[in-house]
Amino acid sequence: RISITFCTQIKFKTTNQEFGFTLWHFISNSLPMMILSSRVTRHARSLVGNRVLPPITSSSFEQSALSPSFMKTASQRLFHSTPTVLQEPTVLVMGSSGALGSVVAKHLGNNVGMRVIGADIIDKPGGGWHPDAFVTLPYDGELSDLTTRLTKGVGRVLGEDGEINCIVCASGGWEGDPKLPMPDASEEDIEAGAIHYSNTVENMIRMNLNPVVAAGYVADRYMSEEGLFVVMGAVAALNPTPGMLGYGLSKNAAHHFVHTLGAMSGKGIGNKSLRKEGRKARRHSQYLDTMTAIGILPSMIDTPANRKADPKGNYDLWTKPIDIAKGIEEYIEYPALRPHSGSLIKVSASKGDEGGAVFTLVRS
Repeated sequence: RISITFCTQIKFKTTNQEFGFTLWHFISNSLPMMILSSRVTRHARSLVGNRVLPPITSSSFEQSALSPSFMKTASQRLFHSTPTVLQEPTVLVMGSSGALGSVVAKHLGNNVGMRVIGADIIDKPGGGWHPDAFVTLPYDGELSDLTTRLTKGVGRVLGEDGEINCIVCASGGWEGDPKLPMPDASEEDIEAGAIHYSNTVENMIRMNLNPVVAAGYVADRYMSEEGLFVVMGAVAALNPTPGMLGYGLSKNAAHHFVHTLGAMSGKGIGNKSLRKEGRKARRHSQYLDTMTAIGILPSMIDTPANRKADPKGNYDLWTKPIDIAKGIEEYIEYPALRPHSGSLIKVSASKGDEGGAVFTLVRS
């Protein structure tokens, strides 16, 4: 006997009739299973082919249903939905000059037609493309300075009534743990080791967490209805991270930010107590009613810096930045197919000949 945790009511039209059905989702650690009624299954087969078949594991479903290519097919053929048409759509890309952020910014600007506001410590990315507007961020300093600088810069670009449809936090970095002094080290070496140890953790928090927190404040001021808040997390931070304590702490904290923002939104899930606190937050921040916050967790991104750090790596198994950008594009254009707000989604390179990436839900 299975206890169903939640369901979503969906309606769609056939060629000669309209009827409703209930699509039951059940995802848990004890029984990762997708349950579909036989009536839904028969109709789904005729619409999207045999890629939707019960019973199927959550892993195989997610690899199909969350991949960018499948989302278009499912949305257009099963749900009869069309891409969301936005009035002057605007995206804020944190880390827009980096290896990942520049690809995301360029793709959303050129291929999606969004107005791109870039934000980074370095000026506009090269390659012959520039965002529509750019906010220069401080390299060092307190979180309050970063948040203030970002908020003022975005406000100047948007004007009095401007809105942001999507925020992508693609900034970040990696630094391993420093080598600690030996037990018989001198007092000066111990003191220097303490400083290096602390600075490493602070650097990781400054690079991987602070931009997310600052962008969260900007979302509270400028996010539109049906907004999307994307945080680049890390698969490694789902587990202990020996040898890279600061990195693991900062990425895990970024994941926690996604979970909390998701619990505050109207599209999140959680227990009764969490939902109650979420409703309180939404009284003062109406954008949370329809906003979705998600974390995208790559294992290894195929960037020049990562190739230099691992010259013998199997690059075929690394996720290409453009595939992450395409996945974000689908979530922007098809809000109905986003996972629950607060979800973490693992992204990895597809093992098929066609390339691309596989998006797998690891926590909702």
